[in-house]
Amino acid sequence: MKKMKLFPHEIFEKLQEVRAMKDRVQILEDNASFALKTILQANFNDWVKFELPEGSPPYTKDENPPEHSAGRIEKVIPQLKLFVEGSKLPSYKKEGRFVQLLESIHHKDAEILIAMKDKSLMKLYSAITPALVKKAFPLLIRDTASKK
Repeated sequence: MKKMKLFPHEIFEKLQEVRAMKDRVQILEDNASFALKTILQANFNDWVKFELPEGSPPYTKDENPPEHSAGRIEKVIPQLKLFVEGSKLPSYKKEGRFVQLLESIHHKDAEILIAMKDKSLMKLYSAITPALVKKAFPLLIRDTASKK
């Protein structure tokens, strides 16, 4: 998979600007990356559960232009596994580490990670729907409800 060129917030803002499903699918496919797919997968799969309080934690927003942020989101995405239920990181440390992660990336991408954790990405970007993600990446969302 290729390295991300656009930041997630830039991809999602582009999705908001177009109306046609085929154009939205094309934007996702053109910008496919591990980071983008991880964000979408964590948001839309109910089996991905974060062991963090709901809502936005208090953190200092990085207001620098995205290219001047301390870290890039694709570098911090692998750390998300620390915050899911069952990770080895003790619960009391998860919140502090999550805040550090948020402070290291552009504030718009930090907002995306907070929404992803709360499974509320559609509230930030209404264009990002399960139907869109399934069309662009058919294997990304697993329907666990039908398997019961």
